[in-house]
Amino acid sequence: MHRKGTTLIETLVAIGLVATVLPVALAAVSGGAQAIERARRADLASRVAQARLARLLADGSWSTSAASGTCEADSDGADAVGLRWSLHAAAWRDPVVRELALTVSWGEGSRGGSVSVSTLAVP
Repeated sequence: MHRKGTTLIETLVAIGLVATVLPVALAAVSGGAQAIERARRADLASRVAQARLARLLADGSWSTSAASGTCEADSDGADAVGLRWSLHAAAWRDPVVRELALTVSWGEGSRGGSVSVSTLAVP
């Protein structure tokens, strides 16, 4: 027996499958997009931290300038606006050498994050 079309049961089963699979697929896509945004933000913060630490070392202001601040478009780039940075200097094994750790952070709570870079410096 040949039949044309689908029965009501077949249609309801197909709709049920789509209704089950679609939210799972959308959640996966959304999670992927959030992971990409977190990686982009961490990459930006890493580049900003490296550049700011290099500037502080090059001009020697790491020992006399402010130990924290916010990133600005003219010095850190337009994408960096809203990022915060802090510099921590600590003693190292050799008493003359200082370990510098610069942290760039963004967001608040679970939506935030931070990246740190460090180096050694001699005053």
